[in-house]
Amino acid sequence: QQKRKEVKEHNESIENGSKTQRVSQNQIRKYILKGESDNPKLAELYKSSPQIKELLSVCQNFRDMINGNTYDKDIRKWIEKAKATRNMALTNFAYGIEKDWEAVQAAIDIPFSNGLLEGTVNKIKAVKRQMYNRAGSKLLRAKILYSQ
Repeated sequence: QQKRKEVKEHNESIENGSKTQRVSQNQIRKYILKGESDNPKLAELYKSSPQIKELLSVCQNFRDMINGNTYDKDIRKWIEKAKATRNMALTNFAYGIEKDWEAVQAAIDIPFSNGLLEGTVNKIKAVKRQMYNRAGSKLLRAKILYSQ
């Protein structure tokens, strides 16, 4: 009851022309993923709320771990921190990582990527689809070689 009343009052204050500035989802996403923002209100929000500060800290730790910007590459510590945030989306994400722990740990530890291979396979599949799967291996090979 009390929370609904607070939200209603907050929304009314925004509609009544208060100096409150809205923060878009894209700005929040950029702040979480890149750690930078054009909106000064987002930085104020980060400083004012301990829950948001904790949530962003956990997200940025994960980003740094994946990008290799940190020496602490122990995914288990991060999973425990993520579960402790009590944010349902982040907790579910942590459980998903825990289920596939070995693959995620390998992605963090090993600097190699199969992205180039995946792109090539997708390109071959697209060429096959364009030809309605009627091409033989020689024609498919020629079409792929000439398309590059």
